[in-house]
Amino acid sequence: MDPDRTITASHPLVDAAASIHAALDESDGFDPDYLSTADKQAYLRALLRASHRIQARIMRTLAGGDDVAEGTGARSAAHWIAWEEHVHPGRLVADASLARRLRDCYPATWAALAQGRISVEHARVVVEALDALPDQIPGCSTFESRTALVTRAEEHLVAQAQLFTPRELKVLGRRILEAVAPDAADAVEQALLDKEERQALRETFLELGRRGDGTTQLRGRIPDFEADILRKAFAALTSPRRGDATHSQSPDGLTSSERRGRAFCTLIRALPVDGLPTHGGSPVQIVVTIDNDKLRSGVGAATLDTGERMSATAVRRLACQHSLLPAVLDGAGAVLDLGRAKRFFGPAQRKAHLLTHQTCQAEACDIPAAWCEAHHRRGAWTDGGTTDRADLALLCAFHHHLAHDRGWGVDWSASGTARFRRRE
Repeated sequence: MDPDRTITASHPLVDAAASIHAALDESDGFDPDYLSTADKQAYLRALLRASHRIQARIMRTLAGGDDVAEGTGARSAAHWIAWEEHVHPGRLVADASLARRLRDCYPATWAALAQGRISVEHARVVVEALDALPDQIPGCSTFESRTALVTRAEEHLVAQAQLFTPRELKVLGRRILEAVAPDAADAVEQALLDKEERQALRETFLELGRRGDGTTQLRGRIPDFEADILRKAFAALTSPRRGDATHSQSPDGLTSSERRGRAFCTLIRALPVDGLPTHGGSPVQIVVTIDNDKLRSGVGAATLDTGERMSATAVRRLACQHSLLPAVLDGAGAVLDLGRAKRFFGPAQRKAHLLTHQTCQAEACDIPAAWCEAHHRRGAWTDGGTTDRADLALLCAFHHHLAHDRGWGVDWSASGTARFRRRE
């Protein structure tokens, strides 16, 4: 034992702490790798439960440690011990607060933690679930009846805590009334969900910060329901089960977050911005200014009305979509064309097209057509292509990139399926 950490026995609690150190010192020379599988399992369980019990004693001592703070000038016992042992006080302060709540209000949970039957994380989940119960519960008109219901709820959650993880217990805690007061559960859950949804909407925000390197940093928070819709869309757009040869040629080594990022860009490009409210009297559009020769050659750069720059290749691809309005200049800088009245395919054309093409028209690609981008298959709009339905093809973002990539060729079948091939 470190001599600077020697504990002088003077009370059973101090004796117990000293005995723990002594027992650990005596067993320091043994290697757990040499334990049998059964002994190793028993050893791990015993250690983990002992750690729960020790943590409970630390919390309980912190909760009643006002005299420690007063005697040292520290803000609390948690701050004092954090300073002494060179650790961050945040978790200790939170644990002390939890211990006071357990000690004063939830004895069954406190006893389970003190005996090592549940973890601190489980105890915190139980307290949060019980504290979230509304003051008014149908069928509990008196203080005594409500107290009895809370006691039943606590006992139920403590029992479940020994069977489920804290995350799983949190789900059970949100629906605790279904187990202990089913007659009141629906009304209470409705009220709680209404409150939670209003709070979620109040806390919803989105910030976009331009980084100056061609990317924008997103930071935000949205309600769970909308997030679940987004997750399902991402899952459909990034499904690893697609085994077609063309998809296998996408960049290797992408992480899940990188795939979601690309899927998010696909969803943004598929937004029906023509149906959005106008901004400054005009539909929501990005105007891009580009020299006519650069537009046709696909070599060079264009300027957006936001002040940013975009490659001519990207302009040619995005000109198929209604989110971009090209302002084409001649050599002297005069505007040759500010969009065309029939530059992009209209809703009626897309709807009619969807009757025969429910997915991306690239061979073996199953991205839903609703998330695909309109493409002029017989000739790019920038090259004078028409906007007739016979010229319409729906391609996912990945294959639309390939269609405008000069390194790839595309062959169209009679049924309208595109097969991509690398050019020699």
